[in-house]
Amino acid sequence: MLDIHIICLESLFDTRGKQTLDFVKHNVDKSLYNKLSVFKAVTPNDFVLEDVVATSQLPIIKQKQRRITHSDLSKASQVACALSHIALWEVCNAQNSPLVIMEDDVCPPNLSNRIKSAAKSAAHVTLISSATQTWDAAHSKVTNFTGTGAYYLTPQGARILLKHARPVSMHVDRYMPACIKAYNLTVFAVEGSSDQLLLGHNPTTLGHSTSEFDIYVSCLQIIVLILVVLLACFVAAYIMGYLFVAKNLLTSRKKRQSTT
Repeated sequence: MLDIHIICLESLFDTRGKQTLDFVKHNVDKSLYNKLSVFKAVTPNDFVLEDVVATSQLPIIKQKQRRITHSDLSKASQVACALSHIALWEVCNAQNSPLVIMEDDVCPPNLSNRIKSAAKSAAHVTLISSATQTWDAAHSKVTNFTGTGAYYLTPQGARILLKHARPVSMHVDRYMPACIKAYNLTVFAVEGSSDQLLLGHNPTTLGHSTSEFDIYVSCLQIIVLILVVLLACFVAAYIMGYLFVAKNLLTSRKKRQSTT
């Protein structure tokens, strides 16, 4: 038996959380869980940024530096999202019992059977609904993924995730797959679980999604800078070559004039 927690901003319970809560009540066999609750999502007002985020991320969040990788955080709300998940990992660890963690913008079809399948898994984390997945076909393990719409978490998995969860240094759905290689976190996925992007009935409010625009802009700036440097080198080489040729021509002309 397990608990199911739906992460939702308190201010949006009536428009989002209640919708997902009702969905779970009507679509999951009650014999599968002990408790169904809406977990109050952390907001930027609940923490001091400098106390919870890695120092490398501070200048990016404060817009003094651009994001370089997809893992980089650019908003305090993204830190809050990570802290919401971390808080539930701590609950899972403290209770020493598995949890299903859901975000309020995803209502997976066939959810009852998905939870049944996840509960039978030997993995630390089993994805119930995520955005993308990369598999190790030989061992039927997920080697990389994005999206934490819904997942089944064991206490052992929670302890692995909590080892380096603080200070927050990246998006939660970048940190979790990073733990696969770094800390031997085992991740499986139930059939059809790579459907989060199809299920999102509302734009995310947890700040979880990552804007790629600033990364593209940063990369474009680097490319432009390289092209400008190459062009400057070409122009400098052209001018130096021109001056060298002109100097040689002038020297040879003077020599001819002196001989005549």
